[in-house]
Amino acid sequence: MRALDSNVKGEFHDEINLARVNVSHLAELMKDYKHMSLQDFVSASNALNNYLDRIQSLSRAQRFMYQNQTTIEKALEELKNIPPEED
Repeated sequence: MRALDSNVKGEFHDEINLARVNVSHLAELMKDYKHMSLQDFVSASNALNNYLDRIQSLSRAQRFMYQNQTTIEKALEELKNIPPEED
């Protein structure tokens, strides 16, 4: 948690890491499932599933938004190869 407080990286890294921390805590809690009530187990399972879905959604958004970016330099280089329009 200290790392999350002190190191804001952006690009969904912090949100993904926080969800992973929560998944880890829930997984640890669920190791003792034999001593949990059915309601607590179902609630923990639902929360775990929600966090895993969140990680997947954030990872997909991260890949879409940040790994497929075109830099300005690359865009200008590509524009050089396009012939100007003739009237």
